[in-house]
Amino acid sequence: MIYPVLGNEVNIEFSLMDLTRLYIPPETPPMVMNNFLGEYVERFRGEYGGIPYGGFLEKRIIYHSSNHFGSEERRDVHLGIDLWVDPYTPIFAAKDGHVHSVAYNAAELDYGWCLIVQYENDEFVLYGHMASDKLQNYAEGDQITAGQILGFTGDYAENGGWYPHLHLQVMKTMLDYKGDFPGVARESDIPFYTTIINDPSYLIK
Repeated sequence: MIYPVLGNEVNIEFSLMDLTRLYIPPETPPMVMNNFLGEYVERFRGEYGGIPYGGFLEKRIIYHSSNHFGSEERRDVHLGIDLWVDPYTPIFAAKDGHVHSVAYNAAELDYGWCLIVQYENDEFVLYGHMASDKLQNYAEGDQITAGQILGFTGDYAENGGWYPHLHLQVMKTMLDYKGDFPGVARESDIPFYTTIINDPSYLIK
């Protein structure tokens, strides 16, 4: 049994949004890119309703706006899904498990606050772009119960500078990472990553 990441309210609706359609000129400054991104999300929300989500294995030009994603072969294939929700939206635990790691990733366009939970089936679920409120109080090994509020989505000031959303990602192994894991990969690395990640869409509804 999965407890949905945004809770079990029966009236929550989702609309699949494709960001491969959003063209932003390479080297656009991150703040300008975020303005384009926010306008796109809000137009989509107004047209289709519900909560925009999606992005698993999407190739996105938006990552070409920062050297954080590489300077030669860019990391531009998204490894999780994004839920475009407001800041301070509560995020719920899917199952029983424990905190694997938590960290603040401070680089521009990084995760900001990031929580990784290891669930009973040994999957690791990454919750990125979160607020500090609850995450700063977690320690490795803390027990997690299905349905508990893990934390809240962050705003620009602490989510890596992104238009507010939740990055949700499922890994079969953490490799050597703690409090972090690549959320975007080079296209040439996708054959490897698809052996160690799963589509997280099953966690939302």
